[in-house]
Amino acid sequence: MVNCLARTLLFTGDGYVDQFARSMGTVLGNYVGFGGYGEQLREQHFNQTMILAVFE
Repeated sequence: MVNCLARTLLFTGDGYVDQFARSMGTVLGNYVGFGGYGEQLREQHFNQTMILAVFE
């Protein structure tokens, strides 16, 4: 999971980041996640997004 840095900082500031990580673990099971600065698609920059890759 790649979570945008702005969301990570917001959740940290609100004291919600631990609850968010636990809830993602409940939904996804074991996962790896980190905060990113946004995503780039050609010339377009996107922020405040989340990318999930699921493997079974």
